[in-house]
This record gives sequence, C-alpha cells and structure tokens, in this order.
Amino acid sequence: MLANKTLINMKYVREIMEFSKITSISTNDVLRIFYHSDLYFLLKNSISDIYCISDNWLVEKLKEECENKNMSK
Repeated sequence: MLANKTLINMKYVREIMEFSKITSISTNDVLRIFYHSDLYFLLKNSISDIYCISDNWLVEKLKEECENKNMSK
C-alpha cells in the first residue's frame, strides 16, 4: 500500500524539525542530512510501511544513522 504523498511530506517536516531541535543542528543542515539518509530513501519509496512508524522512533534512527555515517560534518 502506498501512503498519501501529502502525509509523507508532513512526516518529513515533523522529523526534520524534531531532529533539528534535539541535535541543535540548523534546519538547512538537517535537510541536507535527511535527504541524503537511508531513512529518506525508505520513506520516499514506501518500503516496508516505514511511514507507519512513530516520528520519534524515526528521528532516533536518523540520529543513529547520522552518528554512524558522521553525516553532521
């Protein structure tokens, strides 16, 4: 099942804003991080209904991915 694109875009915004808030990274930098992440690829392609998972969990996964790949630099 494919998710509504508007709902997915709203999810992106919530995750980007929350990630920026918890990491104190600027929104512009978070956009770069998010759009180059594996998480974005999964959400964009509606893989495994990942869009149904809570925003907080996804933000934590993005944070882990960022730390593992050292994407914040």
